Amino acid sequence: MSRSAVVALLLIAFPLASAYDAYRSRDGVVDFLRHYGYLDSTADRSLITNDELRQAISLFQEYYHLPVDGTLNNVTLRYMARPRCGVTNAPNHRLGIAPLRWPGLNLTWNFQLADRTTLRTTETAFALWAANSSLTFSRDTNKPDIIIAFREGRHTMLDRRYDGAVCPNDLDGPGKVLAHATLPSGAREDVSEVHVDHREAWHVALTPNPQNSYHLLRMLVHEIGHSLGLSHTTDENSLMYAYSPAVEWPVVLGMEDVLAVRNLYGVAEGESSTAAPAEPTVVQRTTTPASTTATAASPEPPDPCTWRHVDTLLVLGKRLFVTRGRYAWSIDLGGKIVDRPFVLGDYVRFLPQTVTRLSAAYQTVKGDLVLFADGWVYMVSYPTLELRASWPRRNTDLGLPPNAVINAALNAHKGRTYVIYNDYAVLEMDECNMTARGYHMLQTVFPGIPSAVRTAYRYTDGHLYFVHRDRFFAYNKFIETVTRSGKFDLDVIGVTCPREDILRKLWDLLTRLARSSIAFD
Repeated sequence: MSRSAVVALLLIAFPLASAYDAYRSRDGVVDFLRHYGYLDSTADRSLITNDELRQAISLFQEYYHLPVDGTLNNVTLRYMARPRCGVTNAPNHRLGIAPLRWPGLNLTWNFQLADRTTLRTTETAFALWAANSSLTFSRDTNKPDIIIAFREGRHTMLDRRYDGAVCPNDLDGPGKVLAHATLPSGAREDVSEVHVDHREAWHVALTPNPQNSYHLLRMLVHEIGHSLGLSHTTDENSLMYAYSPAVEWPVVLGMEDVLAVRNLYGVAEGESSTAAPAEPTVVQRTTTPASTTATAASPEPPDPCTWRHVDTLLVLGKRLFVTRGRYAWSIDLGGKIVDRPFVLGDYVRFLPQTVTRLSAAYQTVKGDLVLFADGWVYMVSYPTLELRASWPRRNTDLGLPPNAVINAALNAHKGRTYVIYNDYAVLEMDECNMTARGYHMLQTVFPGIPSAVRTAYRYTDGHLYFVHRDRFFAYNKFIETVTRSGKFDLDVIGVTCPREDILRKLWDLLTRLARSSIAFD
């Protein structure tokens, strides 16, 4: 036997570092490799040959992009001993077998006996998956699809349907297996469980975690991924990577995570399935937009009670101004009453009458309004609504590309202004000279926010809100996390639908019918 072969066998039998006590014995190494899918879990330990063990070690090394030599060198041992998820890596999945998934898209969850902070963190974890797929989630304490709880050591399953059965996998204490989850079976009455090791030092709040602690949000996003049917990935930039990273904040889904969940459940209705959609081509004006006296009959303004999206939303003083199409509404934040709509062009008279909607709007730090419409940008004094000198300007004058289609614009905290365009790109504005300060990707600036948002605004509760299709995402810029998500309607902005207006419309209808009857007689 060669010297290198002897060293390999010695390393298999006697690891060097005392930090790797679990792998000092051959049985310990075999148990680890069997549990995580590198050896047949049903094989008798005593019947596993050294060649089979080398092959399993080589497979582990290949999976994690380590030097492949089939020996338990220090690098390999160090990787094995890192804190990680307890779900198998399953590198031996058979080809042609479709992964299991939930039959529906509206799933429920519950974190048993969780306090308010833990529930908020859990809601955020589910919101990240909802933001990047067609899934929706809501809490149900009675019969949830996904049950989460703190457990420790040898423990039982949570759902009553298991009838107190012992969980097949233990939680082994600080610094080892952090949590584990069960994958969906595909059955309609299925339940998935997430067990979190209570003995770990968890950082629960939506803030960066200190040293010597693990971020609960990151771990929950990972384990929920398993509950949705996702497996581990070999990409260490992915949240579905098995091992806990050195830096756990901010918590952002990687490209592989997004593609994996969309492969199972699809994208939100109407959204492109491509992660980075091609930039659309639009015809840009080359001269100052011309006004016209030609006017068409104005359609009936949309009923705010049926709103599922808006074009722009601005909080100005104690009022909320919302635009949709040609119309604008002024809403009293104190009384929460929707006033009758007015035609946008009647108040913002410098807009060409060919403009059918505002693409975006925000208020600068100095108080001016900036409006985007049909490839042009207008800076307006407030509250006089007079156009500033040297305006309007083309989108390209601000540093936007010629084919930019504006999704939204907002002034975030600390005076930073962002223009979202072409669904996924972001221009950061220098408001001193109104030119581009930098260019970013949407997921880089606002992790967890899906592409193709319809509008964005900063609300009185301090959150930034993004509306995507008919859903909203509340984003905390200070902690760089989605904190809430749901269906968008008037309740999101604290507005009560004016029922007296509905009654008035009904009365008007009855009056017209009565008059028609009299005329007929």
